[in-house]
Amino acid sequence: MRCAESEGTGGVPLADRGAVPARRSAREPLEPTVLAEFILDLNLISRGIRYCLSGRVAAMSLATSFAIFLCSRAVLDIQYSTSLEIVAYGTIFPLTFGIECAFANREKAVQGLAEIKALASTIYMQAASWDRTGSGNFAAKMNMILMDMIKHMEIYCRNPLASQVSFPLRRDVNSGSADHYVYDAFARLAHEIELRGPDMGYEPKGRKGGMMGKGRLWECTRRIMCAWEDVKTVRYYTSPRVLRRFCHCMIHAIPILLAPYWVYFCAEDHDQTIDPLYGCVSGYFLGIIFCVILITLDRVRDGLDFCFEGSEDLDQINWVVWKQQLTRLDEIGVEGPDARARACVQQRRRSVSSAASAS
Repeated sequence: MRCAESEGTGGVPLADRGAVPARRSAREPLEPTVLAEFILDLNLISRGIRYCLSGRVAAMSLATSFAIFLCSRAVLDIQYSTSLEIVAYGTIFPLTFGIECAFANREKAVQGLAEIKALASTIYMQAASWDRTGSGNFAAKMNMILMDMIKHMEIYCRNPLASQVSFPLRRDVNSGSADHYVYDAFARLAHEIELRGPDMGYEPKGRKGGMMGKGRLWECTRRIMCAWEDVKTVRYYTSPRVLRRFCHCMIHAIPILLAPYWVYFCAEDHDQTIDPLYGCVSGYFLGIIFCVILITLDRVRDGLDFCFEGSEDLDQINWVVWKQQLTRLDEIGVEGPDARARACVQQRRRSVSSAASAS
């Protein structure tokens, strides 16, 4: 939790209020300098190179180079000519189609999670605003239920899928799936809405059921369940599985099967950097580049297919950003800056107390 808020307190906690902030407010836009942009561009290029140079690329490049060596005129002397358009139809096109499908699924998951975040925040704010008792118990209870729901949603999405999918006809298998706890939270939300109806001004015994927001809370609950089912669909169904198997076979077989073609290409190229008896530089180079392209495209598709897990600085969903406000709903509101500052001061005091106790 950050302990310096820029809103209301000028970036200074309550304990230090009155001091002049030493740095620019987080609400002011920063203008990047030319040097900063250049460094960011270099960093982006280096990260792209590191992403392309994986262990699979190294292994396939060695296998392809060895195959070209075996097919050279000095060893087996195997050559043939073919059209690379046919090869592209069997490799590049299926990979790009799979990437397109995976990207569409990832966008659906991102939109579903965004809707869940918006609806969860709406439910909490409605509970906090419409509680006529003024005790805050309704909002506190809803916040506790929502936090439990968010926790198990993340567990379901990030843990191995085999440990989360349950089978209705075999109730002893995966009965501890986090999805069950998510639906428990939905049921607790529904129960709490019904139980707290009078606190919102709702008249019991079925009269005026949609007044004072009870109907809106039910609608939010229904929509958050629909959004969760969209996320679960993306979690379980990736891009076409048969296409994935076909691409996996092709990207590991085609570069080696094309080795005689690269030897034929050397005979046409007449490159003398390496003795043409053992192949030429351009033949080895094109074979390695072809491996890099195929395996990198396959990694891109896998990263989009499994968008819930993996490195968050690539195409995977950033769970820290998604939970940034959800885990602090009780610190957001009309007095949000002061509430967050007070929470940070309390956190610092607890840290000092813990350090003192440990020493």
